[in-house]
Amino acid sequence: MALFITLDNVYKLYDLDPSEKTEGIVILSQQNDPNKKFTSHSRLFDGLLLGFMIKGSMKSQIHFLEYEINAGDIAVLQPQLMIETKSLSEHAEIITIGLSLDFITEFPILREFVMNDQIRWEPIVRLQPDEIKLQHDLLTLIQNFYHKKASPNKTQMLRHLVLVLISMISEIYSNLPHSKSVVKSRKHEIIDDFYLLIAKYANQHRSVAFYAEKLHLTPQYLSSFLKQKTGNLPYNGLIISPFYMLKHY
Repeated sequence: MALFITLDNVYKLYDLDPSEKTEGIVILSQQNDPNKKFTSHSRLFDGLLLGFMIKGSMKSQIHFLEYEINAGDIAVLQPQLMIETKSLSEHAEIITIGLSLDFITEFPILREFVMNDQIRWEPIVRLQPDEIKLQHDLLTLIQNFYHKKASPNKTQMLRHLVLVLISMISEIYSNLPHSKSVVKSRKHEIIDDFYLLIAKYANQHRSVAFYAEKLHLTPQYLSSFLKQKTGNLPYNGLIISPFYMLKHY
């Protein structure tokens, strides 16, 4: 079963300092400790994740496809896409920025970003060589602001810095060719079709039965499929969907 991560529980799960909690944003700096046994598990974050591979490499499964992420790469995970770390190099180091759904909905650029189909199938990108230093300097600045003492304008300033970083990543995708094709299994087709239906109908329809009918599946099968394949968890009779809570049948 996947570990479902939110801004409310991430501080406890990763033993972070709660005094640094910032509305809508969380930042983790992680290193692979060779003295500790590596353990992997599937995870879903209830928001947007940006992973910056600083040193080393890792192999991960994102949205059911496997990727090798090397130093300098950026991993972009849209809300509630499952990720599982398969392996880490001995001295791997990664900085992760998580943005909540509430944060995302406040900015049009982020709403478009998380709905971009190209990002879902090309989650690993990197900046041009002449922009790598800019990225490094910006990440350092963002981390420094995140860890600084609380002040009235801290959150607002941090948000602006993160939006600059998002704009840099968006520019990467705007310059990528759109011809890359991914061979999808029936599993991927169901997941993708469900994401598209949620984006189109979630404001009007919240029952699993409605989406099951659109996908030509039974409600029971769709509920079971989402739980097993995407890690969506039953919660008080509801299904946690990619962006909304759906009524169970």
